[in-house]
Parts: sequence; structure tokens; C-alpha cells
Amino acid sequence: MRGRCSLLVLAAVVPLSHAAPAELLNGQSHTLGLTAHFADGREPGRTVKRLHASGDVTIISLADTGSESAPLGSSTSAANPAGASAPVGQQASGGGGSGGSGEPLEIVFAVLTGKEHHQDRAEASKLTWCTDINACIFFSDTPSESLPTVSISFEGLPQSLSKYSRAQLRYVPVLNYMRELITSGQDEMFAKAKWLVIVDDDTFVFHHNLASYLRTLDDTTPIYTGDVVPDEWLPVSRDGMGNELGVSSPTVFVNGGGGSVFSRAALQKMDTERCVNNTMPGQPWWRWQSDWMIGACAADAGITPLRQPQGRFNQFACTEDSVQFCEGVEVAEYYWNPNPSPNPNTNINTNTNPHPHPHPHPHPHPHPHPHPHPHPHQVAEYYWPSTMHPVRLEAQMRHLYHYYENPTTRPVPRVRMRRVNSNHDVMMAQGGSPSDNYVAASGLELSQ
Repeated sequence: MRGRCSLLVLAAVVPLSHAAPAELLNGQSHTLGLTAHFADGREPGRTVKRLHASGDVTIISLADTGSESAPLGSSTSAANPAGASAPVGQQASGGGGSGGSGEPLEIVFAVLTGKEHHQDRAEASKLTWCTDINACIFFSDTPSESLPTVSISFEGLPQSLSKYSRAQLRYVPVLNYMRELITSGQDEMFAKAKWLVIVDDDTFVFHHNLASYLRTLDDTTPIYTGDVVPDEWLPVSRDGMGNELGVSSPTVFVNGGGGSVFSRAALQKMDTERCVNNTMPGQPWWRWQSDWMIGACAADAGITPLRQPQGRFNQFACTEDSVQFCEGVEVAEYYWNPNPSPNPNTNINTNTNPHPHPHPHPHPHPHPHPHPHPHPHQVAEYYWPSTMHPVRLEAQMRHLYHYYENPTTRPVPRVRMRRVNSNHDVMMAQGGSPSDNYVAASGLELSQ
């Protein structure tokens, strides 16, 4: 019998105005009722949770609520760090609810990052699509001085485990953390949250488009959705670099980079503590990829992923030539089709290739879950995009945010991008910053 997780909350003594984790929403200060204790020698201003899992592994989540360089209690400097013209929380009335001025959230975002990307990808997310909605909590492997961050670390894992594998293990604990936050009733900010969206730090979210779509769904129904892999690509057995893992999963799942979306009812139904145990050494999901784990966690609760039309959630957006299935694709278009075909594949112009998939075999490329993308010189007609992934350069994130004006509160019916020569590396070598000229540094020519 698998051991159950036991959860011990260790909260450092902090003023109520600096309680965690609600104020971690882009730095906005709110109150969360946690019992205060001195614990583990942690300094005041931090909240620690220890999750004791199977295999003598302890998962430690540390919410730093007292950063000096970016005070998380400051609604001026932290909650609206980009100096956006729209008031924080404006989205609450225009597109899905976003916690400004203490208003309850409808959509909450968990953004997965790592210390190597605190200052570029994560910071760019914070300053762009996250900045107006006050609904992003960042999760990392270490605390940050500038980001509202919950760090997730492990004690008791094999020393030989790679950094990449450790990063994969953080996702299910994040899902468990967010499930407790949303469903426990500990914080009124999350009491009415209808949706949880887990994304990576190189995911760009068109919030208005996403919120508009989610309003068409019933959050009281268990829903798990995003860019769902086709059944014919299962079982999967390789990691993101194409390496055989010696393990496999037959369960359908959502590609996490394009966003994993959960309704409140789905979170209530899922036994995420048991799922955390299943990811530990010697357990059924050990050495699995994070997307597989989350898919299996939903499946264990009897939840089948809701499939989406191609282009709504985009795991493989052609922002770089190295992105899967983008080699030779100079122009990629993602836009809302007001009269969609029942079969999304028929919305692709396949004049140069009679098959919707650009390769003749189901696993032509060293990736654990290939995805159909336009053949070179095809024009792909996509639905109203909710997410784009990967957006790896800070300049690309800024370019998308500023070119498609105010995507937080306005619809973006089409995203059209052409890859062009970028001077990003030259600028960085000369000591410049992508923010000096993010358009030129992005390597993307955008149009409507």
C-alpha cells in the first residue's frame, strides 16, 4: 500500500499584512490566516510547508514574503511592476476576474520557473501578461529577491538525480499546493476561483482570449484541458530532448507548455497528495515527465482531457527555428476562425502536403509527443489563441505584449509572426538589454 502524504504547515511569525501566499499574486498584499510558529530556524517573513511523501522524501515549499528589493506588500511597485496604464484588477470586470484591490479571483496562474530564468523569462512574464491581472504565483527551485515566488525543494531524493529530473518533479507538488490554496477556504482571495492554469515561464497568455473561452465552460464540471496529445501518439517514453527514459505512460495528457487548465470541480475531485506520492522513487510514476504525471493524476480521478481545436492552446508556436515542427516555416498565423470546421485539420491549407501531419510517421522526431504543425510554406488557420509557447526571449515576450495592444482586456483575433534576423546576441555582447530595443531583439515580425 502506498504511503499517504502528511502536510505540516510551518509559518514564520510575520505581520498579517505580509501573510502568504495570497500576497504573492504579483506582490499584492492580502491576508491569509495561518497559525504562526517559529520553525526550522527560518527568519521572519517566510512561510514554510513540509510535505512528507513516500520514500522518505520531504517536499519543502518556501514562500518568501519579506523581500527587501521588491517588497511583496507593496501594491504600487510589486503588484503593478510594469507601470501599466490600466489599474491592477481591471481584468476582473473585463475578462475573467483578477484580484485587483482585494477582489476574489476567477482565474489563478501558477508559473513554473527556475533560478536561471528569474531575471529574464520570469521577469518578462511578470512585466507583461501577468502585470495587469494580479493573478500569477511563481514557483521555482529557489527564492527570488524580485519575484513573488514560492520555492519548491526536496530532501531525500537520490543525489544522482539530474537538475532536469528534479524540475519535472516540481509540477505535481505545485498542483497539490494550488489545489489546497483554492479549495481549502483559507483565503477569501481564492474562495471563488473557478480555474487554475499552470504554465511555464516561457508561455505567453492572451488573457482576454483565454478568459472569454473559459466563460463558455462550466467550472462546476470536472474539466482538465489544453493542448491534448492525440491517442495515436501513446504510449510515450521519451523526454523533451528525445532521450529514452526506460519508462512509459499510456495515458492521454495535456502538453504543459501550452497551459494545463483545471476547473475548480476538477481540483476538488483530484487526490493530488496521492499523486505526489506516485511520483516519488519506487512509485509508479517515478522518472515520468511532468505532463504525463499530471495527466495520470487527472485520469485517476476519472477526468478525461477536453480536446481543443488546433491553435487555441499552442505548445509549439514557431517563435524559433529550433521549435518542434517549425523548421522551414517562415510565417505562422494563429487566428480566430468564426466558422470553424468540425475537423480542425481541415482548417490547414495543405496544398503542398495532403496530410495534416508534416511527417509520414507518428514518431518522426525525437520528441515524446509530436504535434501537427504547418508544412513549410503552408498557411495554418488557427482559432483565437489563448496561449503561445515557447516564447523564450524576454524581447519576444515584450514585443507580443506591446504589439497586440492590451491583450489583457482586448481580444486578439489573430497572431501572425514571421521570423527575421535578430540582433539579440549582438546587443547582449555589447552590454545592451533587450528592453533597449525589444522589437529588433525579438527576431519576430508581428502583424495582425
